Amino acid sequence: MGPAFYILAIMGCGDAAIECQQITRAESVFRTEEACLAETEAALIGASHQPYPMLVAECRNVSAQVAALWPRDES
Repeated sequence: MGPAFYILAIMGCGDAAIECQQITRAESVFRTEEACLAETEAALIGASHQPYPMLVAECRNVSAQVAALWPRDES
């Protein structure tokens, strides 16, 4: 098993956080889940213009091959 990488996905949800769909994601890949989680508030604020009653941020673990497709956050 290699190193872990995370992407930050923003989902738009209906009321009560049901029927969520990914609407955007952060441009960076994070080396730790903690670094990813630290960016959730800013990402949610940045996506606040989206037309959904609720926005949810989720740090998702991705493979090294997927992580290679994004620029890296050095956090």
